[in-house]
Amino acid sequence: MIQSIPFLKKTWTVAQVVKINDSIDKIRHIWLRTHKPLKFKPGQNISLFLPISENDPERYRTYSIANTPNKEGLLEVCISYVEGGKASDYLFNKIEVGSELKIRGPQGKFTLPKKINNDLVFICMGSAVAPARSMIQYIFEQDIPRKKVHLIFGARSRNGLLCADEFTSLAIQHGEFKYSFTFSRETNALSATKRKYVHDIYQDEYKNPRKDVTFYVSGRPSMIEETVENLMQLGYSSKQIKYDMNN
Repeated sequence: MIQSIPFLKKTWTVAQVVKINDSIDKIRHIWLRTHKPLKFKPGQNISLFLPISENDPERYRTYSIANTPNKEGLLEVCISYVEGGKASDYLFNKIEVGSELKIRGPQGKFTLPKKINNDLVFICMGSAVAPARSMIQYIFEQDIPRKKVHLIFGARSRNGLLCADEFTSLAIQHGEFKYSFTFSRETNALSATKRKYVHDIYQDEYKNPRKDVTFYVSGRPSMIEETVENLMQLGYSSKQIKYDMNN
């Protein structure tokens, strides 16, 4: 039965799995619904409390919400499979439609500004594109006044190009949206480009620092640290760089 669960003086809500889709390159999309719809801002995240350990701190996992706010109250998360990972094993092999998960949130400040005055550049890798997808979709669904929006997405191969059709369609429909992607391990003709990593793209296209651009960076901690360092070396202020390490 759907209910709220008090835990460590914080409220955990039970959400039901209503849909599962295994897409590409060991990435699973899971849609959750709570009894009372949760309000969230695009870019925010939720925490899961999973039955994977007797030690409570080891049961926490945080994932960005990949979809936009909706009347149905659905929360979509993208999970990357990690070989040997307890959370991955549970979320890929144990749950099914109808399963219940304890969640907390939404939370996080990796969100859009109240008014978009700058060009927005999203730099992401793998399933960490989730918060960028939520924000980008929201901008165009709600027709938010904006400048230029640029998504720079990195994957190991074409099989890891998450939501490619969605982003390609947006780029066709909206001239102010640019979609750039690169593959670090592609073995065919696509690897001929010298820009094999996201770092190659933004260091090339934004090498001349500007005050009218804001960067949103999401990915592994090492990728985020390298990106922030590179942008600051190019001359950008730390105030122009937002980052999220939850994926």
